[in-house]
Amino acid sequence: MKKVILILSIFACIMIVGCGGDDEMTDTDTDMQTDNQMVDNTGNQVDNNVEEPVEEVVEEPEEEIEIPPEKTYFTGDLSGHTNNIYSVAFSPDGNLLASGAYDNTAKLWDTTKGTELHTLTGHTNIVRNVAFSPDGTMLATAAFDNTARLWDTSDGSEIRTISGHTERVTFVAFNPDGDILATAGFDRTIRFWDPNDGTEIRKLEGHSDAARTVAFSPDGNTLVSGSYDDTVRMWNVNDGTEIRTMTGHTHDVNCVTFSPDGSMIASACSDTTARLWDASDGSHIRTLEGHTAQVITVAFSPDGNKVATAGWDMTVRLWDANGGAELQSFTDHTGAANGVAFNPEGNILASSGADFTIRIRDISE
Repeated sequence: MKKVILILSIFACIMIVGCGGDDEMTDTDTDMQTDNQMVDNTGNQVDNNVEEPVEEVVEEPEEEIEIPPEKTYFTGDLSGHTNNIYSVAFSPDGNLLASGAYDNTAKLWDTTKGTELHTLTGHTNIVRNVAFSPDGTMLATAAFDNTARLWDTSDGSEIRTISGHTERVTFVAFNPDGDILATAGFDRTIRFWDPNDGTEIRKLEGHSDAARTVAFSPDGNTLVSGSYDDTVRMWNVNDGTEIRTMTGHTHDVNCVTFSPDGSMIASACSDTTARLWDASDGSHIRTLEGHTAQVITVAFSPDGNKVATAGWDMTVRLWDANGGAELQSFTDHTGAANGVAFNPEGNILASSGADFTIRIRDISE
């Protein structure tokens, strides 16, 4: 009996060991399964050995920067006025040219097409000078009817008439901020006005003859004026006091202007010369000589390296602002040359004359 029990026990052990070898996993097998599987949040096993898809990086095309085409200007002659054209000016963006003439009108021109846009009528005497506001939305005109007027450049309509001078108004200029309009008159005064409502802000007195011309410094703190008393004067804009008087010209001072950086002042005179002055102390730098008759107007190029003048010898001349040498002379006017202006880029020069024409030249070469 003991033998039977022993044999059955041995047989049972053999069977158990055999079943364990077929059905149970070893520790190594368990570790391998753990390495190859993970359990997700729901308790389901997820194969961790599956490669995750690689996200494809799509390169976006570079944004093309659109470069605006270079502005083109009409070159040639503009006709339309019926009398001596005394003044020309480009708008700040270069899209418009304004002119003032002895036919009592001002005109606005398209500088790309060379066509007349608007004729500004209302003055009852010679329009002697024109000037754009810094934002280009207004044009100011000075006339021998003792008034200045402001015009809307979009449609040529009159905004307001500025009255106060007791004699001819000869010149207009906006300060850089556009909130002051300066006028010069034969009544020997210079006046500041609020262009928004036409009220007079201040009156400057000191010239002993007609105040012919005015210009603001680039920072707006100083005004320079020229007069038939043969002097150039500098004024403090904030309080209206005279800073200094510059002498040297021997006849009427017809036009004054600041260089773009404010370091120099240029003046044009009936003594056939233009002069350059140091704006910091009023000292004379040099005299530009070459015209054979009255020099009526003067302008700096936008980069300040050139000076343009126009005179009654029917010539328009370009000068080196730094050395004073004459660079070029234009003799295409058939009457006195009165007005001159550079476009904002400095490659176009416009002039006006007693031949009733405006001549526009490319001076880039």
